Amino acid sequence: MAKLKTEPIKKEDITEYLKESSDFAFEVSVLRQLIALGFACEHAGTYEDPITKKTREYDIRARKCLIDESDFKLNISLSIECKNLKDYYPLLVHCMPRKENELYLDLIWASETEHHIGRSAHARRIRLKSNNTPYQKGAALGKSCDQIGRKATPAAEIIGGDGDVFEKISQAINAAYDLIKEAHYAAEKKLDVVTLVIPVLVVPNDRIWSVWYKETGDLESEPAKKNNIEYYLDKCWRVGDPSDELPRRYYLSYLEIVESQAISKMINKYTQLSAFTSRDALIDHKHAL
Repeated sequence: MAKLKTEPIKKEDITEYLKESSDFAFEVSVLRQLIALGFACEHAGTYEDPITKKTREYDIRARKCLIDESDFKLNISLSIECKNLKDYYPLLVHCMPRKENELYLDLIWASETEHHIGRSAHARRIRLKSNNTPYQKGAALGKSCDQIGRKATPAAEIIGGDGDVFEKISQAINAAYDLIKEAHYAAEKKLDVVTLVIPVLVVPNDRIWSVWYKETGDLESEPAKKNNIEYYLDKCWRVGDPSDELPRRYYLSYLEIVESQAISKMINKYTQLSAFTSRDALIDHKHAL
């Protein structure tokens, strides 16, 4: 920790901190947006990290029902972490063109329990590919990220690091496990429930830069500001106790890195997806697999 002044902190100092530096205040501003968009939210709760088994705190869990019928529901669940980045230490996302095998999105389809050789099957994975996803082949795809700044020295050397942001990305991914598990067991008697789970990193406005690379590693374009970038994960979570049920593997294809002003647009990208427009479209896709 940097050496601190010894003068007592005053009310004005705390007010300045709340206006300019408070991560919690930024979380609350994001929370208000999600509630206004019709999401049911949980804020600042705890979960057991599925990797370390330690208790950790998540920022926001947001859920919304897109289709609600007597025997069928379609939900979207977001695992959200917020990072109050400063303009002097913004995020730089290194991107490459998206390949065909990176064009996919997994849904979790939970239905009334079936039995397979003595073991229950609570849900199955439905994979959307290519034109059935909200993604485009060849578009910018985040592969790595850094925060960029300059040292407070006479030489003002440029520096970069990804530790703080990568920690937040990891929390969004790991906290999503509970949402996936919840979706896996979401069905009730004569009620099918389909869920899309998306991890999200939200940062303040004008804090995301991107740079494109060719397959050769050479720069494709100059750095440019963006309000939303899809960051490639291809992360698999396995759900289910193999002793009495048929386990399933579900993949998180992307994490959304988004500025707070673009949250609504990012969510619309998924809720307006053609495969989500009706129950019949989803059922047709399920039977086509």
